Amino acid sequence: MDTKNKLCGRCGNYDAFYKKCYSCFQKLKMGYCFQCQQVVIKDKEGCEKWRSNFKRRKIRRSIVYCALDKTITDILTIKQILSEEQEENQVDPLNYTP
Repeated sequence: MDTKNKLCGRCGNYDAFYKKCYSCFQKLKMGYCFQCQQVVIKDKEGCEKWRSNFKRRKIRRSIVYCALDKTITDILTIKQILSEEQEENQVDPLNYTP
């Protein structure tokens, strides 16, 4: 494999740094290499301890899908509770008496 593909940003040992903005997190162009135990620049550096990050991406994706599924279920539950409450409190305009 050529050295262009063995940059730290594509390594399984690399974990990017993020900066907290007003309403989101911004990914920085540097991170931490767990193998070398030092801060590295994403697309400038590389080393002989490089390893693929395929398994790591696969694990992250499955964790995200599980979290999304749980969140969607929670939102649908809240929607059902609110709509049931709205139906109970709904006033019939023909039988309205103040």
